[in-house]
Amino acid sequence: MMNSADKLLEIYERLKRLKQNGVKMKDIASTIEWSPSVLSGLYATVLPAFAELYAGGMNFDEALDEAIYKVNNISRKKLLGDIDTIYDFLTETMPAGTPRVGKKIPFLKQLASQSRLSTEKSKNLEGTYMSYSCSSSVRTLKAEPFYLTHAGDDGHLACGRKSVHGFVREGIAIVKEQQMLYILLNAFSEPNLSLVTVYMQLPFLEEVKILKRIISGTRL
Repeated sequence: MMNSADKLLEIYERLKRLKQNGVKMKDIASTIEWSPSVLSGLYATVLPAFAELYAGGMNFDEALDEAIYKVNNISRKKLLGDIDTIYDFLTETMPAGTPRVGKKIPFLKQLASQSRLSTEKSKNLEGTYMSYSCSSSVRTLKAEPFYLTHAGDDGHLACGRKSVHGFVREGIAIVKEQQMLYILLNAFSEPNLSLVTVYMQLPFLEEVKILKRIISGTRL
């Protein structure tokens, strides 16, 4: 059975891995019913200080007290009272030794498969298109170019969008039923993940060159 020291160290490692995978502290905090600022303080200050002090030979109580002393919004009583809840949640979210790869998650495997199959349906869709949508920051219509192309040896239908800020973000596209095109891409550069999904109705695939499209995007 793990003691409190081992649980704190394991919590720190799992939080680091979740953070690297784009999971936000506020999302974890809402699940364990902690304030996002308190959880951020635990992750950014208390846990790394505790890990360093404990590894240096300081006993558990002294290392924890000194680490908690560095912040003013976390109490020893609350942390130890909720340690099992946090540990159990993180263990269930990211089981030890379980690689998060497509072959282990059916949805990701299906997503990759559908993207590869879409290359067979989209030969006359390759090209550059213009997207028009309402801006979320200013009261104006923004125009952003998209492109669709096959991803070479990877076998996926690749897509890209140049934002009004001049940044190009790439993703994948999926064609369903010959008339629906879904585009998934990240609105920001790694490691931040802000998934953007775009849906287009394609009524006349045989007349793609003269088809005028209006694309609407929704950020999740």
